[in-house]
Amino acid sequence: MSAIDDDIESRVTCLLDRYSSIYLNLENISGNSNISDNYDDLHKAIIELKSFEKIGVLGYAIPGAVIAVGILIPSLFLDKSIVMFFKNNLDIKIGFLINGTVLILIYAFIIRYLAVAYSPIEASSLKLNNTLVDASKLLGKSNVFTFFKIELPILKPAILSGCILVFVDVMKELPLTLILKPYHINTLAVKAYEYASDELIAEAALPSLFIILTGILPIVFLNRLISKS
Repeated sequence: MSAIDDDIESRVTCLLDRYSSIYLNLENISGNSNISDNYDDLHKAIIELKSFEKIGVLGYAIPGAVIAVGILIPSLFLDKSIVMFFKNNLDIKIGFLINGTVLILIYAFIIRYLAVAYSPIEASSLKLNNTLVDASKLLGKSNVFTFFKIELPILKPAILSGCILVFVDVMKELPLTLILKPYHINTLAVKAYEYASDELIAEAALPSLFIILTGILPIVFLNRLISKS
């Protein structure tokens, strides 16, 4: 009987230790502030972020040529200001640092296709079970550990699908690329447009076929990824 009593006592002690550790973690999370106040502040912050979120994804509804012109005008003004500053103050002649570079083209693509990448990630994050995140925090894990070990594996298919969709859209984008691209860089869409403008229909067929093929393969891979998930 004494052995059984000792076993029961050890189990009870183990359970008490676990509950005390959970209580301490809850105390660390809550701190000295009121939990309801923190929740209200967090809710207000989320609402404010949602308003910025809607503004950020408006670029997909705007034509590519409009975005290109809207970026080109202030960037030209900034480039001219930099050139005049170096010429007047340092007596150094430089060319444009922003226009005609890949950086401004990438920036335009981010504005244009942010919604394409954001939508699948948002849909997947809304399905994310918060109990897993809460359990990780109750166990004393940091936010970085929780993100890389729990949230990122769940969001990985959505991130991959967003990258594939952006790749397909960027590859076939013509007006924005044609206006902002560097002079020594040509894409498949630009090359097909140049051949078609010169009425070289046979030559324009090859880059057009490459656009179709390179657009189909990622979509097939995406369909398999969705079916597996």
